[in-house]
Amino acid sequence: MRENKYDTLKGILIFLVVFGHMLLTYDYLPKTNYNLLINCIYLFHMPLFFIISGYFSKRINKRKILDYIVLFLFMNTSFIMFDYFYYGRMGILNIKYASWFIFLLIIYRLIISNKKISNIILKKYSIIPIFIISILSGVVFKNIILVRLVSYFYFFVFGYRNKFNISKKYCISLLSISIALIGILLSLNIPFELLLCGSYNHLFEIIIRILIIITDTLLFISIIGLMNNKKVPIITSIGKNCLYIYVLHRIPTLIFGNILYPNKYYLIISFIISILICLVINILSKYIKKLFQIKILLPLSILFLIIPLILYNTKHELSINEQNKIDNSISIGFVGDLLLLENQLKLSNNDFSYMFNNTKEYFEKTDYVFGVLEGPVDDNAKYSYGNYDDKKELRLNYPTTFLKEIEKSGIDFVTISNNHIFDRGIDSYNNTINNLNNSKLDYISNNYKIINIKGIKVGVLAYTYGLNYLKNDDYENYLNFLTDPYSKDFNKVKNNIHKDFVKLKKNNVDLIIVMPHYGTEFSNKVDTYQEVWNRIFINEGANIILGDHSHAIEPIQYKKNSIIINSPGNYINSYIKHDGDISMYVKIYLDKKTNRIIASSITPIIATKDQTSKYYPKLLKDTTKTNQKRTLNIIESTIFNNKIKDIKNTYYYLPNDSYKYDNKYKLELNNKDKNSLMYKKLSEHNKICFIGDSITEGTINGNKPWYLPLMSNFDKEIINISKESYTSYDILNNFSNKIKESNCDLSIINIGTNDIRYNKENVNNYINNIKKIIKLTNGEVIILAPWETTKKDYNIAKNDNYKRKLYNVYNKELQKIDNVYYINPNPYIKKVIEYNGENNYLLDGVHPNNNSGIELYSFATLR
Repeated sequence: MRENKYDTLKGILIFLVVFGHMLLTYDYLPKTNYNLLINCIYLFHMPLFFIISGYFSKRINKRKILDYIVLFLFMNTSFIMFDYFYYGRMGILNIKYASWFIFLLIIYRLIISNKKISNIILKKYSIIPIFIISILSGVVFKNIILVRLVSYFYFFVFGYRNKFNISKKYCISLLSISIALIGILLSLNIPFELLLCGSYNHLFEIIIRILIIITDTLLFISIIGLMNNKKVPIITSIGKNCLYIYVLHRIPTLIFGNILYPNKYYLIISFIISILICLVINILSKYIKKLFQIKILLPLSILFLIIPLILYNTKHELSINEQNKIDNSISIGFVGDLLLLENQLKLSNNDFSYMFNNTKEYFEKTDYVFGVLEGPVDDNAKYSYGNYDDKKELRLNYPTTFLKEIEKSGIDFVTISNNHIFDRGIDSYNNTINNLNNSKLDYISNNYKIINIKGIKVGVLAYTYGLNYLKNDDYENYLNFLTDPYSKDFNKVKNNIHKDFVKLKKNNVDLIIVMPHYGTEFSNKVDTYQEVWNRIFINEGANIILGDHSHAIEPIQYKKNSIIINSPGNYINSYIKHDGDISMYVKIYLDKKTNRIIASSITPIIATKDQTSKYYPKLLKDTTKTNQKRTLNIIESTIFNNKIKDIKNTYYYLPNDSYKYDNKYKLELNNKDKNSLMYKKLSEHNKICFIGDSITEGTINGNKPWYLPLMSNFDKEIINISKESYTSYDILNNFSNKIKESNCDLSIINIGTNDIRYNKENVNNYINNIKKIIKLTNGEVIILAPWETTKKDYNIAKNDNYKRKLYNVYNKELQKIDNVYYINPNPYIKKVIEYNGENNYLLDGVHPNNNSGIELYSFATLR
C-alpha cells in the first residue's frame, strides 16, 4: 500500500524548496521583509526531506542507486551548461546548486546498502554518536558539502531506523514544543549560513545547531503522526513526483528570479510561479519519466559537460561590449593594509618610495584609490616595535615621511579605523589627525565622510572590531565600533549603525562605501562575524564594502547590486608566513550613468625581498615561477572557481562569478606582432614622427591618437604633426617646416583619407604631394594606406562605389614609391569590424573611439 501521507508531506516540502529558491533571489536586498520567511523555510525543509529519504531507503537496491548516480550527473552537468550559457562561468568540479541533495543521497544509500554498516546503524543507541558527530561536523569541516554530508546523515539514519507509529496525543504535544522552538530560533540572530548547514566556530552556534536538530526531529514526528493516509488532491500527486520537480526546478527559479527582481509584488509572484513550476512538472511527469532513463541521461550528461567545456577554453577574454563598458567606467581602487613593522622601518632608512614604484602606475590610472592606514603617524612617539611573531608586544607607529610617500603614490583616501590606531595613545592619534589634515589625503576615523568621485557624491563609513590594549567604550568618540554577533551589545551596535546610515542618507549621497576592519587573521575564508556584518551593511544600503584586517586575501562577493571586498591582504609586509606576502590591488568599475557596478579586477601583488632584505611589492608577471604558481593557486581557490589559464598582471571578475582577461585587441603583443615590420622599425629608432589628419591628431575622441596603445610598448620620443580634415595638400602647405625641423629617425605618414572623402585632389597630385612630404623627412619612412571609412561617413555615402575604387588606386600608386615601407592596415580592421560590429570601434564611421577603436587601429599596423 502506498503511504500517501509521506507523499503529501513531500508535496508540501518540494513546494517549499521551489518557493525558497525563488525567495533566495531576494536575499541580501536592502530592507527586505522576507528574511524571516526565508529563515523559517530553510530551518526545516531539507532535514525533513532527508528523514523521508532515509525512511524509503529500506526499499532501495543497488540498481536504483546507479540510476541516482546517473541522475546526479545529468542534474549537475545541466547546471554546468546553464552556468556557462546564462552566466558565462564554469566550475566543472563543483557540485552546483541543488544537485548536492542527490549527491548526498547517493552516498548515504551506498553506506546503508552495506550490511555490516546498516547493522551497526540499527543498534539501539547508535543514533547518539551519530547525533554528536553531526553537531561537531560544523566545527571540524569548513567545506559546506562535507559539513552537510555529516550533518544531514543524522536525519537520514533517523528516518531509516524508525516506523513512526506514534499516538496522536503525544504528537500534539511534540508539535507544540517544536513550534515554540521554531519561534525561539527565528527570534535569534542566526547567520543564514548556519541554516544552510555551513561551518561554525562559536559555542552559541553549536547550541543553535543542537536546537535545530532537535526541533526538526520533533517537527517531523509530530507532523507524520498527525497526518492521515488519505490522498490530498494535487499535493499528494506532486509529492509522488517530487524527484522530477527537484531535478528540473532550479534553472526556472534562477531565470524567473533574475527577470522579476526588483518588484514590490515579488513575494506574491514568487508564490504563484512556485505553484506553477510544481504543477507543470507534475502534469508532464509521465512523459519526463520515460525520458529519465539511464540510456538517455548518461549521454546527455556527457554532452552537457563537453559543449561548455570546449567553448569555455576559448572564452576567457572580455567581450568587446564588456571591455568598452570597463574602459568607459568610473574606477575605484582599494589596496590592502599600509603598515610598517619594526624591521621594515629599520631597513628603509626613512625612504619608503621603493614600496610604491611597481604600483604607482596602477593607482594613477584609477579615478580614486582607497587604502588602510593601519597605525598612527607620529614623529613625536616611538616608531613600530615588533614583527608579529617575535614575542614582542606589537605596537605600530610610522614617520611622516611614510605618509608623504602614500600621498605621492596615487592613493587618495585612507581609513584609520583599526585596532592599531591607538598603539601609542591618544596624543599620537591626535598627531596623526593633524598630519592627515596637513596632507592631500582624504581620511576617515569616526562619523562619516562625503567625497566626490568624478561627479558621484559618495558617502563613506568606517568601523573597527576593536582596539589593542584599550577598551572600546573609552574611545567611542574617536572611532566607530563593531561587535561580535553573539555579544550582549550586538543589538545596540546594530542600532547605532542604522543611525549612521540614516544620517548619511540625509545628505542625498549617490553611493555608500563601508570600510570595516574585521575578520580572522591569516585566513582566506570569510568568517561568521564578517558574513553577519556584511549582510547588515547591505541591508542598510551599502553599495561597496572595502574590508580588511585578515592580512590575507579573501573572497570578493557580489550581492545583487553591491560588492564586498572582504580583504585584499597587506599591501606591503615583511611578515610573509601564512602567505602574508600575497595581496591584491582591487578595482571596482562603475557605470557613469547609473553608478551600478559593472565589474571588478584584481592585480596580484607579491611582497619580495631585495638584496638588502627590504620587502617591496612585485607584480605577478615579474616574480618567480614558484611565486606565480603559489599566488595563482590561492587566487583560484579564494576568488575564482576556475583554474586560471594565463599569467596576467590583471584579472577581471564579473558579477556572474567568471574571471576574464583584457580583450584580445588590447595591445598585449605576441611574438608574431614583435616580428612585424612596424614593431621592428619602432624598436630601431628613438625619435618618431606621426604625420596625418584627425585620426592621428585624436581630434574627435578626446585627443587620443590612433598610435597611443601601440607606443605604450615603447619608450620613444614622439612628435605629432597632424590636423583635423587635412589633405595631403594641406599638410604640405602648412607643416613643411615643422616636418623638416622635427629631424625624426622614423616618420609614419598616414594621409589620403580626406583627399578621397572631399575629392580635392586627383591621384597624380596626391602621389606628388606624398613624395614631396617624404623628401622633407630625415630618416626612414613608413607609409600607411589611407584609413577606409564606412557607409556611415556621409562623404563616402554620396558616391560609395567610385570612392571605394579610388582607395584601391591610391594604394596601388603608394606601393610604387621607392625607398619607403608600405603597410595597409585596412583589411584587418574590416575583418574585426565585420565580426564584432562597427559601433564597438568607430564613433561616426570615420574616427576610432579612444579605447577599443585606437587599440584596433594600432593592432592593425602590426598585423
